[in-house]
Amino acid sequence: MDNFKLKLRKRIWIIGSFTVVSFIASFVLIWNKIRQADSISHAKSFIGGLQIGIFMGIAILGLVFVVKYIKVLNQPVKLRELQIKENDERSLLITSQTTMLTMFIFFITMTIAIVVSGFYNQIVTITLFAVLVFVEITLFTCLALITKKYS
Repeated sequence: MDNFKLKLRKRIWIIGSFTVVSFIASFVLIWNKIRQADSISHAKSFIGGLQIGIFMGIAILGLVFVVKYIKVLNQPVKLRELQIKENDERSLLITSQTTMLTMFIFFITMTIAIVVSGFYNQIVTITLFAVLVFVEITLFTCLALITKKYS
């Protein structure tokens, strides 16, 4: 149980750090958007709003998880329930299978999008291809690290 508490505290610090950085980034973007409100185009305004929304979403979600984990740390019964829930083999198998299916569908969809975008815009095609390569490198790196850890 002490190992799980330590793991949960580490998770709180990591999520909390991302939450603080996301809040700071959101406020900097909001301040910048207000400061340049008259001089930016509609496209830049849209992109700025999108960035603010992403950072605020990350910050709010992080805050929810930090509060949840802090509450769980102070209640031994809830802590035990969370530990059992996170280590349930059935749930881990379902998550693993869902992730693999999702990645397969993502790869197929990205490949189709790359082919279709090739007829319209070269920059979009190269960008989508770069994203696909980056995701594949990330996937295979994680697969190699996890395989090494458990073998």
